[in-house]
Amino acid sequence: MKNRLFPLFVSVCMFATAPANARDFSIQDLYNLDIEGLANIEVSAASKRSESLGAAPSIMSVVTRDDIQRYGAVNLHDVLNRVPSLQVLNSTGSPNNTVSLRAATNQHYPNRILFLIDGRPVRDSYGGHLNYSLFTHYPVSNIEQIEVIRGPGSVLYGTNAYAGVVNIVSKAACDACAEISTTYGSFGRKDQEGRASYSGEDWSISGAIKSTDVDGEKFVITDETSTRGEYRAREEGLGYFVKGHYKNFNATAFVGRARQTSLGIFARLPESVSDGRRSTVDIGYAEQVFDNTKIEAHLTYNRLRGGLNTDAPELNRDDLLVAELGLQTQLRDNLILSWGGFAEHQDGVVADTPYQQHLHNLYGQLEWMPTEHFKFVGGLQLNDSEAFKADFSPRLAMVYQPLGNIGVKAMFGKAFRSSTAIERELFIPNVITGNSNMKPETIETIEGQVFYGDDVVYAALSAYKSRMQDIIGRVANPAGAGFLITNTGEQVFHGVEFESQLSFYDGWQVEGSVSWQEGESDTDIDNPTFSANLMAKLGVSYKTDSWSLGLYDSWFGTPEDLRATNPSVLEVNKQPDAYHLVSANLNVNLNDTLGLSGDLPEMSVTFYGENLLNEDIYFPEYNRKNINSFPIDTGRAAYGRFTVKF
Repeated sequence: MKNRLFPLFVSVCMFATAPANARDFSIQDLYNLDIEGLANIEVSAASKRSESLGAAPSIMSVVTRDDIQRYGAVNLHDVLNRVPSLQVLNSTGSPNNTVSLRAATNQHYPNRILFLIDGRPVRDSYGGHLNYSLFTHYPVSNIEQIEVIRGPGSVLYGTNAYAGVVNIVSKAACDACAEISTTYGSFGRKDQEGRASYSGEDWSISGAIKSTDVDGEKFVITDETSTRGEYRAREEGLGYFVKGHYKNFNATAFVGRARQTSLGIFARLPESVSDGRRSTVDIGYAEQVFDNTKIEAHLTYNRLRGGLNTDAPELNRDDLLVAELGLQTQLRDNLILSWGGFAEHQDGVVADTPYQQHLHNLYGQLEWMPTEHFKFVGGLQLNDSEAFKADFSPRLAMVYQPLGNIGVKAMFGKAFRSSTAIERELFIPNVITGNSNMKPETIETIEGQVFYGDDVVYAALSAYKSRMQDIIGRVANPAGAGFLITNTGEQVFHGVEFESQLSFYDGWQVEGSVSWQEGESDTDIDNPTFSANLMAKLGVSYKTDSWSLGLYDSWFGTPEDLRATNPSVLEVNKQPDAYHLVSANLNVNLNDTLGLSGDLPEMSVTFYGENLLNEDIYFPEYNRKNINSFPIDTGRAAYGRFTVKF
């Protein structure tokens, strides 16, 4: 692979340093090409600056504020389940915490996807992503859009940007505005949510808050000790978000706490209670230091107090500090260099065992546009740590747009995920032993896309092949009983994705996606992460100034049988099968509908139903692999919401 890519890399470098021809085109020209609709929506996650979706050197999907209003949702998980190739799962130990993208996850934590809030990382070194407080308690009313990169992102972001990147973009502050809402519904759900903001000439401040209290559905299940019993999926917690800016300074913070009950880390009754508390604070400064260079500095602190389970009550905490300096230099009208680095300090305790680690990264990315239709991107990151040898993560991309609304993308990227504290330090006698001598997991992905976008339709067809190596997993402990966490081997996945959105007749919108993937491990196990080979998602909605109505279905195919990896698995629960998640959402503006006085604040009611077919949704118990399945979603549910905007 490296031999085939080297000539292309050299060619890109030679083009980038060649003399300008008679007609140079600015990279900004590509960003401003006349592409209507979704292809021209502005995104920032792919290059750490604003550009159109069509020009971004990544395969991306975007969920807008308008999409969320059409979908309906009670939390971030509901929104993410609409994204192509993405499946929201569950874990026996950490419910509402697992997300699979292109099948690249099989753990309690979605640590192969990097989550960002306004471009800054929300992660931990304890497990990678103990993020259920984010998924369930980030205020959905505060989301402007969600940008999802499908494919490697380590060149700009480092560890965990492995299978993809999810950037949650918060709403901009308004002059003086506020809204509050209350939601009640099935399984005793009671949600309260609000947001407010104020802005001046060179400053702004905004905030949002969400509280949740859910009695939960009762599940009857047989655990891995063959005990038959029940547990209730309770959930309660609070999340709040604050951001502000003054001149060149900006700051953001998200704080969340979630308590929930589950089957527990060891998949055994009685039910276990997990308590996760997360804080993410970022302070940034941006300045145009020369005519052609912008500098941006960030100090990001992630604090985790949690992972506390009643069936594993040991002390766990994590303090993660990242200092980053990034620069963007316009070398020529058609040549931009993004470069910088970051240092990371990890300090924490896992299962009563303290740990510390330091990581250092340097990165550079060159974007060159030889004509108004071509853009080439080449990037490289050096990552180093006291826990592993220095390594490089490269990136190559080509974007070709022969016409404003037609484009082709071709990309190669490598990403990595360094081991977490749990994987290095965990020690439960005769059960599991961590390993401090592991190499990072790596993934190499070749992918391409053809897309079309105008003011009526957007459609994109993508294909990819990924090779994951040095996968961190569990093997029989050669030094005793139980399992040893170590690098285990490789897996290869390939797939095809199609997504489209059609807007017509002034308010109607049809959108959908179909994705297919399959994988194999070097031990000849098919689909080793158990994610669905086939997903199909379709939605139809109609929106006016006064009301909107949407009907959506996300279908997930049958996962691989656990017996392929553990022939002696206990088949004691419902066998996992394909399932439909059908939802409907009706939103009505009461002021317009009832002809209320214009002096009154804007009021609306929303009726949202999910899993309308009342499917029993079970998934293979992929962590310990001792029982065949466990439930990952609730049955049919209906919710009502009342919202007031000031």
